[in-house]
Amino acid sequence: MTDHHPIVLKRSKSKLIGILTGMFPLIYSVSTLFQKPFNQWPNFFPGSNYLFLGFLLLFLVLVVAVSVYVVRTLLSKTPGLVVSDAGILDDSSAVSGGFIPWSDIIEINARSIFGQHYLGIQVHNPDEYINRKKTWLQRFLMRRNHRQFKAVISISASSLRISHEELEDLIKRRFEHYKTGHLKYT
Repeated sequence: MTDHHPIVLKRSKSKLIGILTGMFPLIYSVSTLFQKPFNQWPNFFPGSNYLFLGFLLLFLVLVVAVSVYVVRTLLSKTPGLVVSDAGILDDSSAVSGGFIPWSDIIEINARSIFGQHYLGIQVHNPDEYINRKKTWLQRFLMRRNHRQFKAVISISASSLRISHEELEDLIKRRFEHYKTGHLKYT
């Protein structure tokens, strides 16, 4: 029997708060290094403390950017993912795919990177999804995903109210229904 109702997956506030909580020790660690005099920083070779400073600043910018994204996501009322008979509406991450019709999807593969589980979604027109992104960093990350994993879109359950296994089963089952013609509204 075909389910013509979309499945709406909300963001998990507790998972997002956990991510945000993990950022505080990182920000604190970097800020304590900035409190030391510059000449007391590691200097393995002439000028290495400047290189160290560059890495610290880059790391700090990245951690603050992730923290800002998590706070904005916590305040957002939109769902993280919607799976319908028409396709997937992905807003689960900073480089989410947006709306992905089933007809655009070639293949869905489960993968894991550094212990984090993802569903890699290969689409017919990856450049269309890359060009939708507003920032160069989002486009860069999507291109990197496409080059390394052949999947321009990666969906993780890390910020959603669902386990990775349940998410994988849901999306693969709906995609299989589409491929076999059981979904009438595509």
